[in-house]
Amino acid sequence: MSRPVYYDETSVPQDAQRYLKAREFLEKLRKHQRELDAQTYKTLRGQALNGDIQGAEKGLERILRREW
Repeated sequence: MSRPVYYDETSVPQDAQRYLKAREFLEKLRKHQRELDAQTYKTLRGQALNGDIQGAEKGLERILRREW
C-alpha cells in the first residue's frame, strides 16, 4: 500500500492543480444544477472535464447573470 504524498502549494504538480481546479468547479456547478437545463449542465461539465475550466467558468457566470 502506497503512502499519501503531501505538497505545499508551491510544489503541486501541474496535473494535480488542474484536477483540483476541475473538482472545485464541478462542486460549484452542482450547487447551480437546478438553475440550469440538462443540456447546459452537461455541456459545462464536459467542458471542465476536458480541461477547459476557464471557459466553463465563464459560461456558467454568463448563464447565471441572465435574468429570466
